[in-house]
Amino acid sequence: MKKHKLSDLQKYSFEESLINLTPLIDVVFVVLIAFILIAPLLETDHVALAQSSVNSEKNIVGQSPISIYVREDDSILVNHRMVSLQELSAILKVPINKKHRGKPRF
Repeated sequence: MKKHKLSDLQKYSFEESLINLTPLIDVVFVVLIAFILIAPLLETDHVALAQSSVNSEKNIVGQSPISIYVREDDSILVNHRMVSLQELSAILKVPINKKHRGKPRF
């Protein structure tokens, strides 16, 4: 029986294809730790929001909520009453101060 010996070229290509990942993992680990340590120190930009006025808050509290449901068959319910799309448009266009206290008028 003949033993097949690998040529020097085949040995070299086999050894070259094995890549040692340990240094790569070490570098990634160090970079990860650096990000973890630096991230809390970074200042982020904040968006200044407009302050609400006291008058608008009172108006919202005095209103009654309107519940709008759309069923699977595309029927529309406003406060548990079936309405058409045109009626819904008219209901939503009614100014708040023209609505009844307690329940909105339709």
